[in-house]
Amino acid sequence: MIITELWTHSLQRCFMWRLNLIEPTSHESKVLDEADIQNPTLRSYIVWRRSQMLWSILPLSSSVVTFFIDLIRNAEDILNPKLKGWGNLLVNLSSIANIIIFISVVLATGMPYGKCRVWSNWRLSSKILRYGFIISFILPMIPAFIPLKYYVKDLTPPESNFAFSDLDLSTLLMEMEFGEGDITKQQEIVQWKYLQWKIGLSNFVKFLPALFSFPAALFGASLRIKGLLPKSTLSSWMLTVAGPFLSLVILAAAMLIIQFYGNGLLTFGVLFLAVGPWLNVFRRGLYVKAPDEETRKSIDCNQKVSLVFKLGGWILVIIWAIADYMKGDISEILEFVKLILEAWGRVLGSTVLFADVLLRMTITNWKEEMSLRSYSMDKFYQSIDAGIMNMKGVDDDVPIGPVIPGECDGH
Repeated sequence: MIITELWTHSLQRCFMWRLNLIEPTSHESKVLDEADIQNPTLRSYIVWRRSQMLWSILPLSSSVVTFFIDLIRNAEDILNPKLKGWGNLLVNLSSIANIIIFISVVLATGMPYGKCRVWSNWRLSSKILRYGFIISFILPMIPAFIPLKYYVKDLTPPESNFAFSDLDLSTLLMEMEFGEGDITKQQEIVQWKYLQWKIGLSNFVKFLPALFSFPAALFGASLRIKGLLPKSTLSSWMLTVAGPFLSLVILAAAMLIIQFYGNGLLTFGVLFLAVGPWLNVFRRGLYVKAPDEETRKSIDCNQKVSLVFKLGGWILVIIWAIADYMKGDISEILEFVKLILEAWGRVLGSTVLFADVLLRMTITNWKEEMSLRSYSMDKFYQSIDAGIMNMKGVDDDVPIGPVIPGECDGH
């Protein structure tokens, strides 16, 4: 019963953006009291972190489990004899990154009960999560920067004068028209290029969950810090910037994938997913100003509309995946499911990481503003205004800066 209550509360909190409305359970209150955390805002934030991390463990664990199943059943694929010793490590770095991020989230959460409750120690939990996610973000990028010929045994690429101009579609098609006497050489070159493109695409797809999770998590973290600290303007502007960033990442990834696997369902699904984040840009005024009850209701409505676009996009993508992958092998279906679960787990965990960073930035920004209030900046800006007014070509009848009583009225 206690475990059911724990996961039910956690799931509800994952969908909430107004974190200041979250109330700790009786057990969580006891743990927070023992950790001497009495501030209501911090108590709400820390129990939200716990819930978010608990639910990120589930999808991340699926990626780890499938890796070890593949290791047991298909050891020749994990430890490929055609690769050099460090080459096997290199091609499996993305799987190792998933294991690292899973371990970091588990360690940052700790045990639900008992003395190993790391989630109540915000500084330690945040540090573990930060290092784990940084390492897991870097590792999948490494294979993409090392050419295939350096980690494959006895591989000699054919000589080719391939240039970036050859990326043109007509050039690629012309190269496939082999001349008499050059068939073998041309075939080797085309096959080598095909292998390079395939490896490059594979590296990109493996990095896709990490790439997608970055702006998606920043977007979610900004929204939740705005809900936790309603009068914070820093999170409001971060939310506005993160939306287009997320949309561009979705579109950039789709441009490549659609050419290989796409159809109308995938195209419309991607467009739905890309449109949703822009709603916060179009209605950015709601998030920037200090919210009253009417503003909060408008934000809730805006988030619901954004959720409709998001759900609609994912439904279309899932329908496309089912229709497309059912034609293939069951292993391909499982690979796609693992990719989705990995992306979901990364987004949940990264949201906590970015929320920690934004909360610290908001407090630091407030401290800086407090220090600036200790002395007047009027003379500093008045001198700049006077310098602008003395510039040639500036119309003296149209003051650029604020009108200072006694200076512009002739007295």
